Amino acid sequence: FKLGFSDNKQPRFTFRINIDKPLDEVYKNFHATTRKVLNKGNQYNLDIYKGTSNDIKDFYLTMEETAKREGIMQASIDYYRNFYEIFHQDNMSDLYIAKVNTRKLHEQLTKEIKELENKECKNDIQKKENNDKIKKVNKLIDELDKIKEEVITLASIITVKYNDKVWTVHGGNNSCLMNLNANYLLYYEIIKDANKDNKMPLFIAIDEEGEKMHFSTFAADAKVRMVPKSVA
Repeated sequence: FKLGFSDNKQPRFTFRINIDKPLDEVYKNFHATTRKVLNKGNQYNLDIYKGTSNDIKDFYLTMEETAKREGIMQASIDYYRNFYEIFHQDNMSDLYIAKVNTRKLHEQLTKEIKELENKECKNDIQKKENNDKIKKVNKLIDELDKIKEEVITLASIITVKYNDKVWTVHGGNNSCLMNLNANYLLYYEIIKDANKDNKMPLFIAIDEEGEKMHFSTFAADAKVRMVPKSVA
């Protein structure tokens, strides 16, 4: 019964988000942590877009990273390409991609460091908050210094659309620059599109040891309802 599921950390559950209401009301129901991240907007100027078959290679790189990091089963690149193309030809699938230009981001963060260092703080609390921000930005810069590529893919998701629902079926995150929260922006993009198309987003989740649930960070922070995948 477990083969192909728990042993390989494959999905066993689906988490639904009911969005049959205006988007601002949906937004209010997100967990405070999620709203805090999204309220900052796309502050690092990530390139968020719907890709094509030409982006499958970049998608696959994030799947490789995730499989290695989480110990989950991974299919071949041809599987993902065929999966996307077969469904997409009937407008039943989308490929969401989040990328970042590391050179431009480095310039942005370097400028931000200078502004923080020159910022006047009125009390010890403000000084601590400012120093914490400086440490956070410096940590990102240290990560960037180790990256050779000028543009890297941070996160990607393949969805499947059917009737009034949209599933996040396959997705992965790069192991570097995870603090940029690219996955939050991608999931929110999916939710906005689903809301516009009157569809219900369903996030695929993993059952580990029967109780502990590991699923999308976005879905984990949103108010969701859990149902077995077989009846989703």
